[in-house]
Amino acid sequence: MSGRGTGGSINSDNIIELESMSWADMEPPVETPEDCDMEERKLEEQACLHLSHLWSEARKKRNLLNYLRITVQSEPPCLTEAGIKDYQQDISRLDDELQTLLGEITLVNCPIN
Repeated sequence: MSGRGTGGSINSDNIIELESMSWADMEPPVETPEDCDMEERKLEEQACLHLSHLWSEARKKRNLLNYLRITVQSEPPCLTEAGIKDYQQDISRLDDELQTLLGEITLVNCPIN
């Protein structure tokens, strides 16, 4: 009795054969449709996620800008002249960053409808 697949004893040939097999040999073949390109789908999803991230950053900056503008306009007594100048500089910087983000958003296209 040779022991190969017949339920017999394990010999050195069986051990060598098992050691030489890779995981790819043991996995069943997977059929994918020819029109399904996984890498392309990943890239499309990543582009849409990136666009979503840009929009959330733009909303965050817009909300912070609104908060700073309202704070400066209301002139709270606890805010000093130096504090107002700092807020105005932040407003200018955030407005530039927001415009940059909005410009970048126009360049990114989400391929998923």
